[in-house]
Amino acid sequence: MPKTTNKLLSALAPWNAWDGPSSYTGISRDITPTLLPLIERPEALVLTGIRRGGKSTIMFQLVEALVAQGTDRTSILYVNFDEPAIEPSRGTALLEDIYLAFRERLCPRGRAIVFLDEVQHVPKWERWVNGRLFTENISIVVSGSSAQLMSREIATLLTGRNITVRIFPLSFSEYLRFRGMDIPPENRLLLEKQLHALRHELYNFLQWGCFPEVTLERSDEIRARLLSQYLDDMLFKDVVMRHQIRDARLLRDMAVYLLTHTACRITLQSLRKAFGISLDMARAYLAYLEEPYLIGEVRSHAQSLKAQQVAPRKVYAGDLGLRHVAALTHDEDIGRLEETAVFHALERRKQDLFYFSQKSGEVDFLVCRGLSVQEMIQVTHSDLSEENAKARELAPLTAADLFPGSLRTLITYDWPDAEIPQPTKNLRLWEWLLDSA
Repeated sequence: MPKTTNKLLSALAPWNAWDGPSSYTGISRDITPTLLPLIERPEALVLTGIRRGGKSTIMFQLVEALVAQGTDRTSILYVNFDEPAIEPSRGTALLEDIYLAFRERLCPRGRAIVFLDEVQHVPKWERWVNGRLFTENISIVVSGSSAQLMSREIATLLTGRNITVRIFPLSFSEYLRFRGMDIPPENRLLLEKQLHALRHELYNFLQWGCFPEVTLERSDEIRARLLSQYLDDMLFKDVVMRHQIRDARLLRDMAVYLLTHTACRITLQSLRKAFGISLDMARAYLAYLEEPYLIGEVRSHAQSLKAQQVAPRKVYAGDLGLRHVAALTHDEDIGRLEETAVFHALERRKQDLFYFSQKSGEVDFLVCRGLSVQEMIQVTHSDLSEENAKARELAPLTAADLFPGSLRTLITYDWPDAEIPQPTKNLRLWEWLLDSA
């Protein structure tokens, strides 16, 4: 056992900060402080979300935040199962050996806090986590890139003893921080003074998306390579392998089609006709692409469940950078990119989203809480100095009469001085994105 213990601890040492601060914490993320209280709970904390969204870095930030609160460094264990010196195929026996070695040499008593990253590589890992939560003085944080951890299966695997938190890529305020413009959102005067730089970063945000590593990269060529690799990994590892897809080319074609048509309405019938497949296959492939957050969707706000199921759904790219490298056309259609950015920000709020169609036009988003419509949001790139454009964009919001008490918000690219009748509020996209963070 001593040789095994020494070997394991030697493999783990470079990843852990037992002797001093970690060098892997990166730039601070807004969600990190909100996760700290969850570690104190008896359930496992599961960090889920799109690949390359920053889950591993957030784990390192949590380690340093725990130490700042007074936790002894030697009571914290971080294990990355992508580490070549570790053999995850050994399954729960490996987990047990690592834990016992850690307890023997570093943390013989008291609570242990264990971070298991890329845990999907370990067969039956959930059995070990379940068992140790019952028998040990331990807190466990789990993360991984497999679709299994991104699905509802996680609740079954951990028999309900988990709190799952979705980790998103960067918000716009975080994006600015990563790009060196860490301006407090409340300091609007300072923001206005840097308006040209802000518009430049907003344009890049809409083009290249908000994956952390892509945001830090300055070369467009390398950005494109990173995003193409992310897309390939999501399709192959999270969909093709997991669901044993035989026609990977067809799946990729559908993914590219949906990413290209972000913020557009689609139906299963339209997918069936476009790709020459059955309705069942169209339904299944769409669900498979939603599972790893490659695609998101918003349903129609309808009077009945049946009407909602029949109505077209709107699809959104999981990240605008993925859309950029996959797009079938060079037409930017900036209005649809802006609407997609708003969709991502609304998803963070964890509220129910719908779109609403009527004779006067379509409302892009109804933000609901239960059966109550809280807010109606319209997103436009139109020049609101033109009366026809203003009338066209405002017309759908008259449906607020159908939803008394709901807020009305018009989000424009850059028309702060347009005269918009009350009670509709007019916000520039960058303002709204910073307010919604």
